[in-house]
Amino acid sequence: MNLKPVMRSFRLVAAICLIFITGGIWGCNESSSGSGASADTGEVVIGLTDAPGDFLSYTVDVISVSLTRTNGDTVETLPLATMVDFAQYTDLTEFLTAATVPSGVYREVAMTLDYSGAEIYVEDESGEPVRVETILDAEGNPITEPLELTLTFDETGRLKIAPGFPAHMTLDFDLAASNKVVFDETGAPQITVSPTLAAAIEPEASKPHRLRGPMKSVSPGEHAFTVIIRPFFHAMDRGQGKGQWKEEFGKLKVRVNAETVYDIDGVAYAGDAGLDALATLPQYTGVVVLGDLTFNPRRFDAREVRAGTSIPGGAMDVVIGNVTDRTDETLTVRGASVIRSGNAAVFNDEVTVTIGPETDVRRQLSTDPLTAADIPVGQRLMVFGSFNAAESGGEGDATEPLVLDATDGYVMMELSRVRGTVVEADPLSADETPLVINLQSVDCYGPAAHDFAGAGIDPAGFEVATGSLDLSGLTYGDPVTILGFFAADPSNGADLTAQTLIAVADRQAFLKVHWRPASATAFSEISAARLVLDLSGAGLFHHVTRGRTVTDLADGDTGPVIEPRDAGKGLFEIVYGGSVYTYSVFGDFAAALEARIDAGTAVWQCDAEGKFDDSRWAMEAGYVRVHLK
Repeated sequence: MNLKPVMRSFRLVAAICLIFITGGIWGCNESSSGSGASADTGEVVIGLTDAPGDFLSYTVDVISVSLTRTNGDTVETLPLATMVDFAQYTDLTEFLTAATVPSGVYREVAMTLDYSGAEIYVEDESGEPVRVETILDAEGNPITEPLELTLTFDETGRLKIAPGFPAHMTLDFDLAASNKVVFDETGAPQITVSPTLAAAIEPEASKPHRLRGPMKSVSPGEHAFTVIIRPFFHAMDRGQGKGQWKEEFGKLKVRVNAETVYDIDGVAYAGDAGLDALATLPQYTGVVVLGDLTFNPRRFDAREVRAGTSIPGGAMDVVIGNVTDRTDETLTVRGASVIRSGNAAVFNDEVTVTIGPETDVRRQLSTDPLTAADIPVGQRLMVFGSFNAAESGGEGDATEPLVLDATDGYVMMELSRVRGTVVEADPLSADETPLVINLQSVDCYGPAAHDFAGAGIDPAGFEVATGSLDLSGLTYGDPVTILGFFAADPSNGADLTAQTLIAVADRQAFLKVHWRPASATAFSEISAARLVLDLSGAGLFHHVTRGRTVTDLADGDTGPVIEPRDAGKGLFEIVYGGSVYTYSVFGDFAAALEARIDAGTAVWQCDAEGKFDDSRWAMEAGYVRVHLK
């Protein structure tokens, strides 16, 4: 099925993770704007990420990210409205902006989403993508106005911005927890949006971070370089050749080391040789950095640096997606993001890519040379080439398939994300496949979308080479997410070589329950030790999500339990009458909640974030929010 292309200048990212850091970030003492910081200002660095959901594309506008001080003053941190595809970056955090804001104590953060031009696609039961035309709010009404998501900080945990006073916080808006997809009798999908916004103070930087923008300067003596932030697919050519760039989104310093790999104008480097090659490029050359954010000391360390013609938005057209079929030197790539040489972008279900002996092939995080024969079915790719003539000059005819000619182009094999449940896990196995899973999905698509039979892969017995990765905690039936590279010839061993293995049962979990109508008996127990939920009258949402795995709370023998972690400390909120009441001690929160319910209010929603224990049907939560009505 070939969907009508949606012409966009969209900015790849997903649901919201805000990382606030003030003053001298990563040793970069340059100001983040042309006016510079002063004794009355501090710096706020904001990044975006997502927890996975069941969407092929989830594109909406982020039109505002604002902070409110205790005196009521509001500061906007997003310099330009940014279109976001929430489905694309579930395993990365992308730096969005570095803004200089007035010093002070901030009590609230708000993010506003505009669904008026939303482009949302889901996979139907036959594996085909379908556009969602009906988008409803939690009350079942069409979303016609921008949605504002607001978080009020606990009085003891408010954000303090001051020169040299570092602070950071993470907000996470989870796609799977915030959206419910249903299909009507005709097969048409609709989604109900009930945003889940959670907070964490001093979070661990568990995901790699991506930084994109023109290179401002290189400092070989410091083993560092500085990038002007141009997030997602904001153009990187404006200002080039004029001697300066307007730094609306700020800039960041990047640290490198001997392990950093580089791909510069299609040539691979490592260590100092790569930084030296980067230093020879003209100022404002486009750069994309994949790296790790650390806090002791605070710095951004690069794993991989791509620059020049090796990144999208340059002189070549680019397709990003997964190989679902291969016939000789013709690839079928699905779930494709198509970025044209001028930065215009298309979401297209299917793109044909032609490769050949002259195609330059590489693998992410490696300098090893490969050939076109090494590209397997299932593999996620970034392909550089030229589109067929019918499409190269404009939007083209939607009835004609997109064809990218990469015979003289360049292919980067990127980490593929596979999900499934454990069939066999033997950490002591002497062979190369100690882990076997029942494969459920590859990035955004199920196994049925791929020609795995032709590739010699059995999804029900998908073999994974795990090397030194720890398998000791895995047992039969455990859900797992694996990042890795598909084998060029699975008949010789494993189907996939894993780089990262995530036991989903140990991942952060999001709980959401609705009661329709609002219920005065939503909790069968309220105490300083726990809340016990009564699911009688529960509405559309009554689930826990971990990664792309959903657990139906109605399947338990008893009502699900929410318990505080960290000795009863965390962020606990009651939303009532248009106000948000925050508590840092679970016992105080529980007492206030019980008093309000006893006074005659009813519960219509409960959200929690933490670790879910399937054996006890209990959530150990650091964040809980209860909506009263």
